[in-house]
Amino acid sequence: MQSVNSLYVLIAIAVIYLILATVQSIYILRRKTALTRLADKQIADDSKQPGPVSIIVFANGSNSALLDKSIPAIMEQRYPKFEVIAVNSDSSASTDDILTRLSCKYPELRSTFIPETSCNVSIRKLSATLGIKAATYDSVLLTDADCIPQSDEWLNDMSRHFDDETGIVIGYCRNNYGQDSAAGHRYRVFDTLMTDSQYLASAIRGHAFRGDRRNMAYRKQLFFDNKGFSRTMNLKFGDDDIFIKEISSKTNVAVELSHNSILSAQYDNVKDFYTSDKIHRMFTVGKISPQTIKTSSAMTIIRWLFLLLFLSLLCHAGHLFFQNSEKWLIPGIICAYTIIIYLAETLIFIFSMRKTAQILQAPKLFLTIPIFRFMRPFINFRFHAKSSHYDNFTWE
Repeated sequence: MQSVNSLYVLIAIAVIYLILATVQSIYILRRKTALTRLADKQIADDSKQPGPVSIIVFANGSNSALLDKSIPAIMEQRYPKFEVIAVNSDSSASTDDILTRLSCKYPELRSTFIPETSCNVSIRKLSATLGIKAATYDSVLLTDADCIPQSDEWLNDMSRHFDDETGIVIGYCRNNYGQDSAAGHRYRVFDTLMTDSQYLASAIRGHAFRGDRRNMAYRKQLFFDNKGFSRTMNLKFGDDDIFIKEISSKTNVAVELSHNSILSAQYDNVKDFYTSDKIHRMFTVGKISPQTIKTSSAMTIIRWLFLLLFLSLLCHAGHLFFQNSEKWLIPGIICAYTIIIYLAETLIFIFSMRKTAQILQAPKLFLTIPIFRFMRPFINFRFHAKSSHYDNFTWE
């Protein structure tokens, strides 16, 4: 009787193990499929060319040197009517000099600045507010001075979604991974892909909770109807996650992932940007707690249960074998079943991530993916712990 009960327990564990593997595979495949279908569709969808656009470029002393690359690339966009407003967000004299020189070459380039007396405010939010108020057109596209368009069709691809219903367009800006050679650079690629594919897929399915402030557009009227960033003026960050959550609905958001629409960020230190961005997003996302993040947390628990059952089945097979090494068939079947399911789920995850990397123009990882997947919850916990002590509020 005891052996019969043990058999039932073993079968139950094996079934649950298979279910957990299936759930994980479906989860990552749905994410990959959402990105793939959109990217494939948008390759050929270039017929729409809506109204005029105001482009707001954030510049400061640390990235102003890139204005000589970004402004010409923006000014030479193949688009009938647009304006460019550069915001000198830290009143840097070097930034002002570069903008003055560029204005001689591009007379249509306009600029504004943040007064030096500004303190206890979010510089990013104040810059966006000044730029949007100075914008002539209702559609505004926000980017940074160190984010370079890779095509003269960038503006067209980003703005083609605006219509009577769509008021927000979420684009993408990739880090220049070739500039990142510091320790942990491969993990940073993996974690960035996991994070970015998560919010992009969520937005595609009508549950937007974040955009990329380096490549994002929305209607000026939406900004004013929401009273700008008034609800989060005490926070330094949140201009592209908390704010997007406030103004988005299931039907007014579009995601743009065509090859031409993706910007390339040229950072001197990719690691520093990654660390700072990761910490402050841990804080701001906690303020809105989107369902996607809750689902992700549940998937982490499922993953650990899956690994626990993986070890349990292998240990059970080993126990049966050492009890009677002559009867190796049943332990062998259990061991083979366990390993095959694990490898199948892992390979689905790996190839889904490689396809995601192709869409988001990131390096394709392979054998390191299972290792990084195991490490990620522990590293995220460390970042989350740091986020509560980070410089998050405007009065700090």
